[in-house]
Amino acid sequence: IARNWPYVAYLPGWIFWNWLPGAREFGYGDAYHTTNRIRVEGLGIHLAQIVHFYAHSKPECAAFAQWLMRKTPRERRSSFPCTRFFLTEAPKLKPLRDPASRMPLARHFENMGQTFFRSGSGPDDTYALFTAGGVLEMHKHFDHNNFVIYKKGFLALDTGTRPEPGMHLTHYYCRTVAHNCVLIHMPGEEMPRYWGRRAPGEPDLPVPNDGGQRRRIGSKVAAFETTPEYAYVAGDATAVYHPDKCRLALRQFVFLPPNHFVVFDRVVSTDASYKKTWLLHTAAEPAITGYTFTAVHEQGRLFCRTLLPERAAVTKIGGPGKQFWSGGRNWPLPPGYRTPDTHPLLGQWRVEVSPEEERTQDLFLHLIEAGDAELERIAEAELVRREEQVGVRFGYGDREWEVLFGTSGPPSGRIKMAAGGEIVLDRRLAENVQSQAGLYGEPPHKA
Repeated sequence: IARNWPYVAYLPGWIFWNWLPGAREFGYGDAYHTTNRIRVEGLGIHLAQIVHFYAHSKPECAAFAQWLMRKTPRERRSSFPCTRFFLTEAPKLKPLRDPASRMPLARHFENMGQTFFRSGSGPDDTYALFTAGGVLEMHKHFDHNNFVIYKKGFLALDTGTRPEPGMHLTHYYCRTVAHNCVLIHMPGEEMPRYWGRRAPGEPDLPVPNDGGQRRRIGSKVAAFETTPEYAYVAGDATAVYHPDKCRLALRQFVFLPPNHFVVFDRVVSTDASYKKTWLLHTAAEPAITGYTFTAVHEQGRLFCRTLLPERAAVTKIGGPGKQFWSGGRNWPLPPGYRTPDTHPLLGQWRVEVSPEEERTQDLFLHLIEAGDAELERIAEAELVRREEQVGVRFGYGDREWEVLFGTSGPPSGRIKMAAGGEIVLDRRLAENVQSQAGLYGEPPHKA
């Protein structure tokens, strides 16, 4: 088994990157979003199997599985009751003291289409998930270039839930509008269907034109890198929008630990009149002041500053009767469903950013700061323009960051960081996908 399926040994690593404080997860795909608890039932026996089968061929992975087992509840029963009789006595593996400290700042899982970011592995750390690429269509949403941010609460979240039956699932939850993505509104566009059916008593209504994507797979990761100072991913989602409305949908996402994200979108429509809308969903009502908004969830707070478009409409939509708004109406949960519409983890509000002027090409640039609920303001930031580049400059602690992005051609950019008045980092953003191998994501060894 270990020889024929060596990749299974790395499953505990993927579980680790999904694991948030309090045994939670990001709520990816067809997750219910009622608790966002990571499902640990049965996990212990799977980890025990990895320890058993891979102890000799991949001892580091087996030891990591053993370490992860200590984080899961001890099982009294198993869905695979005979399995334990086939497992020999646990092999003697060198125990891992703190494997989390060896993990990089980010990890890209190519087949899953997921890139994870984390400042550390403790309850006060910042965590994020970016969705792009991937080959798996099962339970996949129209959510390319979506991001989720967690710090002491879900600050930018994946919204809705999956009642079956219920039009909430088919007409809102799976749609681009339910995610932190970009919409391009082409009048008359017919959106593809998703699995599921309407509940008894619900009217038979067409899928609303949310301005979103139409393919569940088809985006690509154009660039990725992780360093001790920052991590970066670029997602090209052009191919998943209708070709009659979209010429380019490129998002560049930079994590500057411990708490900051820079999000740059370059969007080109086929018609200047097709309205573009940048979305960020929150669990509670956001407060908007000019081009800055803030929202809280549990013990965390998010601030977001719009730097581009320079003339933008920043509005919010949500609250009772409008939590799941799309196509001019709300798509509530079916009557009697076990979770109320007002549950925070389903997403109660969203902020929409749209340019005030009509253009075929629009640039969206946002600085996001995640912090404790007591955080009072976002870092002071300014828009920076260079020849064929735009970006942001801001200070945090004794560091000053400058992140620039190319405004034409393939995704590009430059990042600079000064500390104590001295430049300690000045380099181009990656223009390809950095290779990662093994449990800890080290670059593959060259022969």
